Amino acid sequence: TLETGGADAILLCPNQTLTNILIVVCHKNRVISEVHDCRVSHDVETKHTNSTCDPRVTLQTEDDRVFLHITNIQPSDEGNYTCYCTYHGGNAEINIHISVNGTQVQEATDNSLFYFGMITGVAACVSVLVFGGIIMRKIHLRRTQLQVSGTVNEEEQQDIPSTFTGRDNGLYSTLQLPHPNL
Repeated sequence: TLETGGADAILLCPNQTLTNILIVVCHKNRVISEVHDCRVSHDVETKHTNSTCDPRVTLQTEDDRVFLHITNIQPSDEGNYTCYCTYHGGNAEINIHISVNGTQVQEATDNSLFYFGMITGVAACVSVLVFGGIIMRKIHLRRTQLQVSGTVNEEEQQDIPSTFTGRDNGLYSTLQLPHPNL
């Protein structure tokens, strides 16, 4: 595991010096799909380097040895690197897995949490507004129904009989009042 922003060099072709090495080829494979992401090669005899990788990924020679060198390591450098070293009398294959820790990886995680929080907050606000609207509508409908039913009750209570019959000294008398709506 390498740190973001740092640099690292990995020795290739162990136990071989530049006088024996003919060519070194490294492929970076994506961790998930194992598809070649890029390729860098170095022909020792012609001193020609060919690369489809980011310029930060190079093959360097130092102290009569060959190194895979990655400068300013980034999360995009993560993956499996397979390097082939062809030398007089044989060849060697070196498999290297590089994972990256550091601020840029952390920032990506922080951004994901921020966006998740934003989306959750917006969804919660929309839910509160929708449910609040539904509740307010039910309250309004209930009040309207109570007002309508209260008006009907008042009209029923005002329907007072206009004729009274009473008994006074053994005689019945009838009193008729004028109707209030007339």
